[in-house]
Amino acid sequence: MLFKLETFEDHFDPIILERGYDYYKDGAVGNLDRSMDTWMADVYGSDAYEVNIVVKNGAVVNTDCNCPYDRGPFCKHIAAVLYAITSLEDSDMDIQESPASKTQNPVRKIISQLQEAELRDILFSLASNYEEVHQILLTSYSHLLPIEDAKVYSKKLIKSMVKSAQRGSYGFIDYHACSQLGYDTFQLLTQAPDYGMPAVYLNETVIIEFATAYLKGADDSSGDFGMAIDKAFENLSNCIRHSEGKSDEKEIKLHLFKLAKREFKKEKYQGFDWQLDWIKIAIEAISNAKQAQQLIEAIETSILEYSSKKYSVYTIEALSFCIFKIHKKWSAPEIAADFLDQNLEFDSFRTAAIEIAFENNQDDRVKSLVNEAIQAPKNKSRRGPSHWKEWLLKLAVKNKDIDTQVQLLEEFYLNNYGQGIKYLSQIKECLPEKEFKKKVEFYLDHFRKKGHEDVFNSAVAEIFKLENRLEELLDLLKSHPSFHLLDLYYPILAEPFPEEYAHLYAFCASDEIDQASNRKEYRQICKYLTKMTQIGGLELAINLRQEWMETYKRRPALLDELKKLKW
Repeated sequence: MLFKLETFEDHFDPIILERGYDYYKDGAVGNLDRSMDTWMADVYGSDAYEVNIVVKNGAVVNTDCNCPYDRGPFCKHIAAVLYAITSLEDSDMDIQESPASKTQNPVRKIISQLQEAELRDILFSLASNYEEVHQILLTSYSHLLPIEDAKVYSKKLIKSMVKSAQRGSYGFIDYHACSQLGYDTFQLLTQAPDYGMPAVYLNETVIIEFATAYLKGADDSSGDFGMAIDKAFENLSNCIRHSEGKSDEKEIKLHLFKLAKREFKKEKYQGFDWQLDWIKIAIEAISNAKQAQQLIEAIETSILEYSSKKYSVYTIEALSFCIFKIHKKWSAPEIAADFLDQNLEFDSFRTAAIEIAFENNQDDRVKSLVNEAIQAPKNKSRRGPSHWKEWLLKLAVKNKDIDTQVQLLEEFYLNNYGQGIKYLSQIKECLPEKEFKKKVEFYLDHFRKKGHEDVFNSAVAEIFKLENRLEELLDLLKSHPSFHLLDLYYPILAEPFPEEYAHLYAFCASDEIDQASNRKEYRQICKYLTKMTQIGGLELAINLRQEWMETYKRRPALLDELKKLKW
């Protein structure tokens, strides 16, 4: 779960959202307060419910309500509190430290008056009685523990978290439990130090335990579970970097090298990116040529195992490229070069070879490598011809070969149905103005013939935009008006054509209002009415509002939104 506070409505069921808004408007949100990143409030309905919402850097990262609602991730009480929070923003109150939070939070006043010894006793008592406090302290300050204690604690903590998320005798982790476990673990890894052996133990345990749990069954539709594993790998990499030049560098690198070399070969990682992630950790942890050779041999063994399996060509390519990266750093240059040449059938190797040749000004080799790729059978490359021809374009630019540049740019532009407007801009830079004007007419004719009358011709529109042919762009827009297109071209069309643009917004609003059915949609349409007033369409917007209030008397939510308009 992660979304911007300002767009929270996009993530709610419309019915839940409307009920939450009604709660907020009726004053059902009480005791709204904030501590650090967490907002707390009570919402009063058929009962009183407690809501906690974590907001960091303008994004909602976690929500919780103790109501019994279980038909989705968000209830009406959470929606009501989010409306209350955003209302503080809308009223220009300081959301980071609002005056209300200073006056309403008695805990802040109490803590400021306690002595250090008292605070220590209270913290110890809380950690003894509340598992969450216990975990936060151990995770955030595990670097203060003896290393062996940190190792035991990490395994105990993560296993406990995974076990509590599993349901039934088969150990399946359902969607909500998986999302919560992933989120909690991600936060844990974010708070924990990313250096020293305690951090290593924590992050390696997360990866190993999570991978095992995933194989038993986990519904990671939210992506939170995988995000926590990615974070753990990132932290292991940080541990290696942080250790450089420090007393524990040798210990950390040796431990992670042995661990990663052992783990990547395990069957449970095969078929997942985690296998390659372990290899990347092992590569970062290499300290000498002997270890480099050991890792190469281990990867070669895995390649042999994959060679007998179907649909494993991409995995073999990825593993082989890991060997190349090791050779590049730890072997003689000629060994790395020979290995690269032996594997040119793989796209990643050919791309690397082209990059090296380009950097060394070996133009003929670049052309040879590119042409071989273009002429190869389709099943030999995942890349299309345009990918490889981009290198020919780079050569042409470097050598100031204008004719070749224009030829390639035009090919890219036409084959992309005008979506690559950057190519047209580059063609314009290459050609004299008169010659480019002729090209423009040719392109317009080309895309008009390819277009469909019932679909907005974006290729033609982008040409008009680039060439500042605004009247023609407006006429094209009039043939297929929509809020999306009006917003897209607003910056360049609204000012020179305010009356026409206001009428286009009015047309779209009138078309949309009849189909709208919830407060979120009503509010969006009202925003467009306000936008009309900003470009000289005030009278038109007022007439529309009055017309709708008469026509849709039985839509109380719509009437409520229309009454809020301040003009």
